[in-house]
Amino acid sequence: MKRLILSMMILAICGALRAQDELFKKYENTKGVEIVYISKSLLSLMGTADIGDLKVNKAIKKIDRIQVLTCERPSLIQGIRDYALGVFKKDKYEQMMRTTDDDEVTYIYQKQRGKHNEFVILTTEKDELTIVNLLGTLTLKEIKEIAE
Repeated sequence: MKRLILSMMILAICGALRAQDELFKKYENTKGVEIVYISKSLLSLMGTADIGDLKVNKAIKKIDRIQVLTCERPSLIQGIRDYALGVFKKDKYEQMMRTTDDDEVTYIYQKQRGKHNEFVILTTEKDELTIVNLLGTLTLKEIKEIAE
């Protein structure tokens, strides 16, 4: 019985992660869209370096993976945004925060995965969209610090 329950939990977690990966795979060969995947192994080699604009130095040991999708083609931004928000709704991500500053809108979503948290930071501007997906044992406070 324990094996059955454990197997079902593993399948549920893998299925939910596959849905998030689906978002990144859908756009990985799209012109004007850049996808970056950073594994825990690579993160451990980076030490305290920041990744682009992300300030991950304090939380790096708590991150299992980072995926980033960036789009600078205005014609694609609304479609990617709508698709991503649909995935978050379908997979029952909780909206933790939303901020609007001039033409920039940032959402932070969270989904609990056992001991791990999955956070998604979605930022849209007039000519740019960025989605950052972090999986690890991070807290919302640490995610806010990364996003600032």
